Amino acid sequence: AMANVLVTFDVDGTLIESAGDDANRMHKEAFAHAFKSVLGLDTGIDCVPHHGFTDPLILLAVALHHGIEEARVRACFDELKQSMIDYVRAKTETEGIAFAGKGIRALPGVEDLLKRLKAKSDGDGAKQRGRLFVGLGTGNLEPIGWLKMESLGLKPLFTSPPLGGFGTDFMVEALQPHNPQFSRFFSIS
Repeated sequence: AMANVLVTFDVDGTLIESAGDDANRMHKEAFAHAFKSVLGLDTGIDCVPHHGFTDPLILLAVALHHGIEEARVRACFDELKQSMIDYVRAKTETEGIAFAGKGIRALPGVEDLLKRLKAKSDGDGAKQRGRLFVGLGTGNLEPIGWLKMESLGLKPLFTSPPLGGFGTDFMVEALQPHNPQFSRFFSIS
């Protein structure tokens, strides 16, 4: 029997892209809500460069930009993340899943690729070949990442129950990109 295989995809810039006047609306509104409700900041995420950052690192970078002490931000991390999650759940409950899809679209070829992977994972001989698991590996908070997939009709193409690694789970400690310490945590083969 073959080994099981896990395939993970980043979300923003890999599976989907922001589009139009409402670019990445749900995610940006969730950040703004958390900053306002937890830290009393009337701000968004575009005041700092954040490409490639996990959601918790974006929370930290924006708060530091506005002069909030790092210790205070870290003490509020769970509350900030929960505020974002509560916001998107409430909005999708009242406005429907279409809210999560405002200002995002799947990149060309993504749906076809995910369908092909789904067929391989479900197809005849899957047991002999080993299982193929398809999940997300993203800096998004887990519910936000999956709501984006659901809003674009892509969630059923992933392994069920859903799996992956998320910004909910881990925050890279260094604000500097290309941290040489990464080799301690990751081995890519």
